[in-house]
Amino acid sequence: MSSSLASTKPSASEILRSLTANWWIVVIGTMMVTMTTVSFYMITAYTPTFGDSVLHLASEEQRPAPYRQDTLPLQAARKDWKLLRKG
Repeated sequence: MSSSLASTKPSASEILRSLTANWWIVVIGTMMVTMTTVSFYMITAYTPTFGDSVLHLASEEQRPAPYRQDTLPLQAARKDWKLLRKG
């Protein structure tokens, strides 16, 4: 067997040619990663701060149970269970 790893690896010029030919895929992927990162930051860092400082909402411990973040997975599971039992 004479097939070595070096013979199957693309050269740098082939990689650059492929990137140039598919530039729109690279741009769309970059935009998706940026959107995901910004969305995650907005949800986890900015939104609670905005709610506390600007809207003067109650802190997490003072909110009623249906609106607390720690109970949301339990509420979703309960709703899913009800839907599965109906189905």
